[in-house]
Amino acid sequence: MGMAGPMVGAYVVTRSGGISAGGIRPLYFIAFLGTLVSVIFILNQLSTRRWGTPDRVNPNFFRDLREVFRQGRGLGKFAVIAAVTYLPHGMVIPFAQAFAREVKGADPYVLGAMVTGFALSPFLFGIPAGKLADKIGRRKVLLLIAPVFWASNLVLIWAPGPGFLIASGVLQGFFHMNLVLTGAMMFEMVRPEQMGRWVGTLRFFRMMPSAILALAAGVIWDEVGPQYVFLAYLAIDIFVRIPLLIKMPRHSS
Repeated sequence: MGMAGPMVGAYVVTRSGGISAGGIRPLYFIAFLGTLVSVIFILNQLSTRRWGTPDRVNPNFFRDLREVFRQGRGLGKFAVIAAVTYLPHGMVIPFAQAFAREVKGADPYVLGAMVTGFALSPFLFGIPAGKLADKIGRRKVLLLIAPVFWASNLVLIWAPGPGFLIASGVLQGFFHMNLVLTGAMMFEMVRPEQMGRWVGTLRFFRMMPSAILALAAGVIWDEVGPQYVFLAYLAIDIFVRIPLLIKMPRHSS
């Protein structure tokens, strides 16, 4: 669906008047119907079994935070790594389509093909990347695929034609592999009884900088230049995430 949906959307937008409020509006009705089907399926098919723990503990944010970070080496570094890994959700992905349209003049079918390529690359390379990570280590594979995502941003900025925009979408799909491998590392770093607190703590550290830098990206777009949104992310990834990944303890990778 991730590969077929964008091209269906491109057809609907084209038939509805092109890239405009009126042309895009039908997509929201289609998405609403799809969500409604999902809700009906969940109500009828999802198990009603309750999961919980008999020992209820009153939550305390700072106490829980301290307990989590006492569990092992490198957890603080990994929290920063996870935060930077998820930055493209707010700093790159939303702006890529706008850049392709407003700066490069992409039509609906090129925009749809970019998103189809975004879904295609993890579909084709996700399992081989996972197997390679099991063999040589997740950290090494993250370091290997990082330049691919950097290239997606540079190709997008430089793209002289539609083919290069679509290629940037394909390369951008390696972002999903970053997420999966980082998520796998996340679940291996603390004891099972600390997992809920650890996941919640990482989500907090992910969402806060993502929200701030998404706003900063909009300011950069308006005041400095659209291409600098993507270059700013590259700088953060190269000078923050990559050095921390290299320094992570071996048992955490």
